[in-house]
Amino acid sequence: MLLLRNSATKCSLLSGAMRNFGAKQDRMITADGQEFYPGHMRRLLNFNDDSFLNRIESFVINKLIELNVTIEEYVLVTVITFCNPGKCSPEFHQ
Repeated sequence: MLLLRNSATKCSLLSGAMRNFGAKQDRMITADGQEFYPGHMRRLLNFNDDSFLNRIESFVINKLIELNVTIEEYVLVTVITFCNPGKCSPEFHQ
């Protein structure tokens, strides 16, 4: 359970970014082509300034573009994230 709780979100974000990187997108969008942060979520979070959320949507992909990450490197980072979840977990230090 610790493995999933600490790694699933990180790996999900990374896999979504890698999918968009492979599709030559410059920002995060969902698999069905919708915005990563849809309008109702922006209103719920009270973000009147779209620039902050737009930066979040493009930050990870811009890093992948800058580093020119290959599929092999992506898989390696994913495996490292899954194999070492306790290092960033509060339960690890108890």
